[in-house]
Amino acid sequence: MGWIVCARCGADLGETTACCPRCGADPRSGGLPERPEPSSVHRWGLGLLCLAGAVVAGLVFVSTARETLAPAGDGVFHGICVIVSLIALLVGALAGAKSAGWSPRQDRNPLVRVCLWGFAVPALVVGLAVSTPAVLQQSSWAGYVTDGGPVKSVTATWVEPTVRSKAIGWSDVAFWVGLQGRDTDTVEQIGVLGECMDGGEADYRPWYETYPKPIVPIDEDRLLIGPGDRITATVTALGHDRYRMVLVDATTHRSFAITRTATGVGDADAAILIEAPHRAGTTMASFDPIRFTSCRVDGDPVGDFDPWVSDIVIGGDQKTDTSRLNDAGDGFSVTCRRGGR
Repeated sequence: MGWIVCARCGADLGETTACCPRCGADPRSGGLPERPEPSSVHRWGLGLLCLAGAVVAGLVFVSTARETLAPAGDGVFHGICVIVSLIALLVGALAGAKSAGWSPRQDRNPLVRVCLWGFAVPALVVGLAVSTPAVLQQSSWAGYVTDGGPVKSVTATWVEPTVRSKAIGWSDVAFWVGLQGRDTDTVEQIGVLGECMDGGEADYRPWYETYPKPIVPIDEDRLLIGPGDRITATVTALGHDRYRMVLVDATTHRSFAITRTATGVGDADAAILIEAPHRAGTTMASFDPIRFTSCRVDGDPVGDFDPWVSDIVIGGDQKTDTSRLNDAGDGFSVTCRRGGR
């Protein structure tokens, strides 16, 4: 058998070789075989596949940008969607200027245009059509605070709910009523604190406070509270910077009352609230649904004083759901979200 040399790559081949195994050319002429033209079905299938992927990418971009830019608001979010979409459209137009048809012997600019425009159009349209999610303001309170004029007294009744926690370390949550200075940080308040240690059974500790002074525990010999007890708390301004705070346990028929002086309070609003802990290293305990009843301010329903409602929000995670006031304007409920927002 004789030998020939490939005219394209110089490989030594048998004289009967029709195609060089190294370069794929005709060994005698050095020419490459023509590749068959892709069918129209293949081209359309590839185009639709790229278009679908680009549309999905555009929608994923909008969703990611919506969550990431939520703190910045709708203006920034919409602006980013417009800028990114216009850049994609412009790059696609520039790519289109390089080729006028779709051929495998030309570059892939038509396919690039399909991807870029498939991404840009849904990103622009959907991005402008939706808004960023609301960013919840941090709050340690759940309940109602009046906003209809200075008040002198507040009272509310509730059944002490079961408090629990699985967290390691201290967990607590407080239930209280009080009068807070409208233009100051002062609060005259009394209530019950439910606290757990390492997921154990909760203790229910009555307390009062003339904030910013420290909280004062009420001795258990005077008032011992447990879950299911019917509690009524009242705070009254007596004049001359004196405030009377009363806590009554109708279940055990025991009560506690004390009068304290707090200066610089000024005009006050009434508050009927559940409060998450502020202490470092202490987590919020969960609690069974609680209903506040007989919520009265200066003897009238709290709803007559244009109260604003609040829910506990920690790290952007809403921990409670506070209901609307009832038809009488003197009752509402608060539910603890087990999993947060």
